[in-house]
Amino acid sequence: MSTEVPARRATGSTSPDGGTAVAQPKDEQPSVAEKTAPGRHWLSGRPFRGLHLLEAAVIGLAVIALAYVYRSIIVPTDPWHYVRSAMYFPSDGWVALGYTRYGIVLANIPTVWLFGNAQATYYFWPILSSGLMAAGVYLLGRRFWGPVAGLAAVALLISNRVVFYNLSRGYPDIMSMAIFVGAILCALAARDQQANARRAWPWLLATGFLLGWGFEVRETSMLVWPLIAVILVQRRHLLRTIGLVVLPIAGWAALDVLISWVAYEDPLLKFHVLTGLDVSLAETATGEVKNAAVLNQPRSFYVTYIPDRALQGEGGLWMVIMGALTLVGLFVRNHAVRLMSLWFLLAYGLTVLAGGALDPAHPRGLLHVERYWIPFVPAMALASAGLVAVTVQWVARHSPLRRASRGLVTVLGAALAVALCWGPVAFAVQYASANPAFAPAGGAALEELRSELDRRDFQGGRIFSDWETVRIFEAYQRPFFGGAKEFPGQARSITGGPQPQAGDYVVLWQKNSKTCGFCSSALKPWTAKHPDGPPSSWKVEYTTSHGILTLYKVQ
Repeated sequence: MSTEVPARRATGSTSPDGGTAVAQPKDEQPSVAEKTAPGRHWLSGRPFRGLHLLEAAVIGLAVIALAYVYRSIIVPTDPWHYVRSAMYFPSDGWVALGYTRYGIVLANIPTVWLFGNAQATYYFWPILSSGLMAAGVYLLGRRFWGPVAGLAAVALLISNRVVFYNLSRGYPDIMSMAIFVGAILCALAARDQQANARRAWPWLLATGFLLGWGFEVRETSMLVWPLIAVILVQRRHLLRTIGLVVLPIAGWAALDVLISWVAYEDPLLKFHVLTGLDVSLAETATGEVKNAAVLNQPRSFYVTYIPDRALQGEGGLWMVIMGALTLVGLFVRNHAVRLMSLWFLLAYGLTVLAGGALDPAHPRGLLHVERYWIPFVPAMALASAGLVAVTVQWVARHSPLRRASRGLVTVLGAALAVALCWGPVAFAVQYASANPAFAPAGGAALEELRSELDRRDFQGGRIFSDWETVRIFEAYQRPFFGGAKEFPGQARSITGGPQPQAGDYVVLWQKNSKTCGFCSSALKPWTAKHPDGPPSSWKVEYTTSHGILTLYKVQ
């Protein structure tokens, strides 16, 4: 957290980025030309430099490595469908809300061509997006409050349980936020070049392109578009700015309409899908209202629902504390902190409105799905880190520390940053190290099985498992980056149709395993019929290192 200690007899003044600048002696005061230099504004901060980009790249690569090491199993629901939609594009073998997310479906087509039905295809975009999101958050924190604040913001972001859990899971939430963070950076770069139209227009086009792409990845990213308007609004060149940003957005809209028209014979398919969303219409298998508990509640119920639910889960306390700090940031005399708090308010407020506060009888979304909270976290992390940085600056200028060396103040800032991050990071380390959802604690069970069967020169046959595992099994038969299958065999569902016969193999997850919750749920009909476990005639052929997955041979 960068702080400057004012010299003796100096008085503070307000800096362009909303902080407190150090007054200079008369003989060092800037000239009128310098005071009115173009490009300086209330969000100027520190302009992006090559060194900053290099630092962000290192941080992004570190997060990519972390996401890979702590990768989850390929998720056999939505993420599997996105890749399948790319493999057989265009296809309508899924819900329209999913296969019309052309931003993620089209992005998966090159990875499908490159790797085929392999793990790398499923992991590429989520893991890359995690790194890009972290790098972008660092750049924002560094720009406004210095490198320590940027690192603290990244630590708070990645240590958040909901974010960490989804780093490699292939849902659109992290990808859309990575794209939006990129749009913020492009908008700031365009604002920095406002006096030079030739340098500004590429950044404005990039901003619009990323906004359109983010919407096509996940529609709720549009909820925070007003933040971009706050950054870009200015008296000069307003119409040009609007036109350059809107142009690529219109291009994405035209592409959406064209694909929907040609492939699905409905040019307004996405509009019809989005306007038709209604949580109250969902029913259970027995015909009961599926989400009755969240319908027709007092509006205050929806406003407090997310923090109440977060406090009931692991690590939720740290998320709520970050949210409280973010709200405090609204009252801080620092425009950058306020901007991050505004980002949070837009994301949270509009999500809550759509989730039932606006129309309790017909909510448009589900507030209890934790990954829907991901859009709040980058803003909370930045606002919290920025609040601490601004506090250090204030203390440095209004306490005995104003006479201290700059190094001492820097140490104080670093100490407060560590204090801010210590609890969330310590929790994240404990959470990740023992959670079977991640590869180090058993999440790589299917990879272990692949290595074992390849080592045995397995000759194949029919391999039975639950129907969710069957979906992803072929991806684990191939090497990580694709290629020929390392062992033959055709996976079949054990929960429907013909049952395993002598000579067949069966792959079963440990009962109530958290490695693949969907797989465990899909296996329940079979386990209900076999409460005592597999038949005695099934011989155990192999069990993974953590006992999570077992291969049986039917005798």
